[in-house]
Amino acid sequence: MTKLFAVAGKPIAHSISPQMHQAAFDAMGIDAIYFRMLAQDADDVFSAAKEMGIAGMSITAPLKQGIASKVDEKNEEVKLLRACNTLIFENKKSSGYNTDPQGVAGALIDAGAGIRGKKAVVLGAGGAAKAAILALTKQGAKVVCANRTLEKAKEAARIFGCEACSVNEGDLENALEGAAILVSCISAHERVVPKRMLKQGMVVLDANYSAQSALVADAKEAGCKIVDATSWVLFQGIDAFGKFTGKDAPLEAMRKAVLENRPDAKSRRRIALIGFMGSGKSTVGKILAKLCGLEFVETDGMIAQSAGKSIPEIFEQAGEASFREMEAEALKEAVQKENCVISCGGGIVLREENAQLLQKECFVVWLFASAKEAMERTKGDASRPLVNRQDKEEVAHRILEARLQIYARACHIMVNTGGKTAQEVASMIAMEIGVGKP
Repeated sequence: MTKLFAVAGKPIAHSISPQMHQAAFDAMGIDAIYFRMLAQDADDVFSAAKEMGIAGMSITAPLKQGIASKVDEKNEEVKLLRACNTLIFENKKSSGYNTDPQGVAGALIDAGAGIRGKKAVVLGAGGAAKAAILALTKQGAKVVCANRTLEKAKEAARIFGCEACSVNEGDLENALEGAAILVSCISAHERVVPKRMLKQGMVVLDANYSAQSALVADAKEAGCKIVDATSWVLFQGIDAFGKFTGKDAPLEAMRKAVLENRPDAKSRRRIALIGFMGSGKSTVGKILAKLCGLEFVETDGMIAQSAGKSIPEIFEQAGEASFREMEAEALKEAVQKENCVISCGGGIVLREENAQLLQKECFVVWLFASAKEAMERTKGDASRPLVNRQDKEEVAHRILEARLQIYARACHIMVNTGGKTAQEVASMIAMEIGVGKP
C-alpha cells in the first residue's frame, strides 16, 4: 500500500522537500508519495494526518512550535528547542523530532568547514537560530548569538551556554572579530552585516533559500566561502528520511533533486482545483476567482453545455468512458485560458494524461475533505447518485481512499477543508499564491 508523507507550513509552495524526499523514495524503491500541505495551525495538521492516514510529515514555519506543544512523544531536541520539524504517526501516536541541528552541522561539514574550536556567529534568536546554535555548540564551536533584541539573544545564551550581543555595529564588529563561521537566520532582505566585516575565507550560511540574500551577495564579493542554504534543507532531510523509513538515506539522489528541482511558480494565475466530491471546488473556486480577479471555469459545466445534457444524463446514456473522453477535451480547452480558476471534476486526475496536463499548465490545489464531511456537504443533491445510497459514507470512504495517492501526486499544494468555511479556504489559497488581496 502506498504510504503518504507531506510537508506542512504557511506559506508552503516554495518548499523543495517534496522533490527531495520523492527522489529518495524512488531511489530506494519505496512505495510512497510526498506532497505539500498548506495548513492554518497544528490542529489543522493533526486533523488532516488522522483523516488521510499520513505516515510522516515535515513541518516548516510557522507551525513548528505549535506542533511541539501537541505531539504525543518528543525527543530531546524538540524539548530543548520547543520546536518540531519532523512527525511520525504510528500505532495511533505521534512522535516528534527536530532535525534542523543535524541540517546545520551536516551542511557545514559537507562544505569542508571545520567547526570544533572555531568562533561562530549566529544572526537571530528565533527557532532556526536556536537550532543553529545548538548544532554549533554540540560540534564544539565558540558561539555568539547576535540579535536586534538583546534580551532574546541573552535568553538563547542562557539556554545553550553561548555568548550574546546586539546587532549594533560596534557589538557586531567585536563578535565577528576572528569568527570563522557566520550563520544568518534573519530576513534575507536585511543588510545587518556591513560588507567590511566580512573577511575572505569566512564560511557563510544563510538559512533563507527562497529569496535573494543581501548577505550572500556581499559575502561573495568579500571572498567568503558560501554554503548554499539548500544544504541545510538537504541534511535535515537526510535525518528525517531515516526517521520516516528506518533506512539510510540516498544522499546523492536527494542532493541531485535539491539542486535540480526548484518549485515553479509560473502558472499561479491559472489555478486548478482538484479533489473528491463535496470538497468545495465549485464554491471555493468562485470565491477564489473573485478574490484574485480571475475568471471562474468549471469543467463539468463546459461538458454539460457542449453535450446539451446534465452530467448524470451523460453517465446514464453514454457511460463513464464517453464522459471521461469529454472531460479530457474540456480540460484541454480550459487550460488554454489565462487568468482563471478551473474547478475540475472529482475523477479528472484518474487519467494520467489529465494529471500531467494540469501539473504542466496550472498551479494545482487539492481540496481535501473526509468522506463523512463530503457526504454531509452533498446531502440532498439529487444529481449525485452516490448521495442517495444507504451505504453512501462507506462507499465514499472506499473511493476516496483509493484516490488519495492520485490526488497527492497531482497537486502542488493540498488544503484540508475540514472545519473551514469556503471563504477561509479561498483566502488561504489567495494568500499562498500572492494573487489579489484576500
